[in-house]
Amino acid sequence: MHEIKFRAWDKIEKKWINNVLYSSEWQQFCYVQNNSFIWQDKNNFNIVEYTGLKDKNRKEIFEKDIIILNKLDDRKFVVIENYLDWYGSHEYCLHCEIGNIEDDIEIIGNIYENPELLNEKY
Repeated sequence: MHEIKFRAWDKIEKKWINNVLYSSEWQQFCYVQNNSFIWQDKNNFNIVEYTGLKDKNRKEIFEKDIIILNKLDDRKFVVIENYLDWYGSHEYCLHCEIGNIEDDIEIIGNIYENPELLNEKY
């Protein structure tokens, strides 16, 4: 089992809030700011979860990251849950089908900050 970790993309401010606690039941999340807990409704945010994997540079891979898988001719993929989404079809399972991928994957961005990398909008 991997570490459970979330981050939130603020749709209005266009920035990440890291290390958030998320409740899907309440559709809210919280984070610490200036030694206080801040609760937010999910409406203006996109919540993404850590996959438990790191790329070749030891950077944590989160859902909605855009990655290059070097062993597949540098194709670009989007991480969706534990899968790599290659233009709409779940092609590869991060944990089981690729094997030891950490040396072959590099995060090049995410769909919120770098949609131009995919030439499509999520």
